[in-house]
Amino acid sequence: MFVVTDRYARFNDVKLRQPGVKTLLAVGGWNFGVAKMTAMLRDVASRSEFIRTSIGFLRQQQFDGLDLDFEYPGSRGSPPEDKQRFAQLVAVRLIFTVLFAGWKKLKNLGR
Repeated sequence: MFVVTDRYARFNDVKLRQPGVKTLLAVGGWNFGVAKMTAMLRDVASRSEFIRTSIGFLRQQQFDGLDLDFEYPGSRGSPPEDKQRFAQLVAVRLIFTVLFAGWKKLKNLGR
């Protein structure tokens, strides 16, 4: 699903020069269109797969977060149900973010 390039590593190198900087990987956008987003949102299994793979990819590439850029779910060629499905994805993603942040804080307590 994700394409790895050395651009990610070069982009994230800014954190070496500027401690405290957080980097996000953007998925979607106006030119991305709706077909790929609609396919990913179509059911619980595909949304879960996206969440699972994105968390692993973000960790592997050392990003600090994810920007889900779906401008107008439920319009611009996207089926009306995409609006609710996108909201469900974001809600589940938020839960994972909170859990991951809590786990990360616990992990760093011993350092």
